[in-house]
Amino acid sequence: GVSDQFAVFTYDTLDSKTLSLGSVVIDGSAAPDWDFSGANLVDDGAGTIYLTGLSGGAASPYATWASTNAPTGGPDDDFDGDSVANGLEFVLGGSALTNDQHKLPTGAISGADMTFTFERDQTSIDAGTTLTIEVGTDLSNWPSSYAVPDTAAANNPGVTVVKGSPAGFDTVTLTVPRAPDDKKFGRLEAVITP
Repeated sequence: GVSDQFAVFTYDTLDSKTLSLGSVVIDGSAAPDWDFSGANLVDDGAGTIYLTGLSGGAASPYATWASTNAPTGGPDDDFDGDSVANGLEFVLGGSALTNDQHKLPTGAISGADMTFTFERDQTSIDAGTTLTIEVGTDLSNWPSSYAVPDTAAANNPGVTVVKGSPAGFDTVTLTVPRAPDDKKFGRLEAVITP
């Protein structure tokens, strides 16, 4: 999708409000994929023109998923009322047709370590989706965070990503030492930019 004020052009002087776009590539899509019929030029009076009202181009993976599974609300909302936010359902491969609590990450003790594991739907991997595992000793503070890479990784740092396990998903596991803490908590933070 496209947000307002998507294309930005700068200028020194402007005598006319006509801007010739010529050959344009916007967000990786060639101009013929875009509908410019509703577009407007907005002059901010300070040397920048915004091209607004664009439509077209390829929808983001989240927008495609949401059109069926969460047609109202945003990534932080819970369209189907199963206590799993839309953005997490998207990342975990959930749908509006099922209660997706069983897909939420799990924690376990493995020897001297705490593990935090979940399965990521590979269709959720794109530039608009950022995953971080946060760890703390209470449910209020999360002083340690671990970025989840898009690619296969072994202990990166502490995060292992096994691609295609199961098919269409990645198994993501964070392993951190339990010591010196008596208890540890983990949570998955998904930031979705639709």
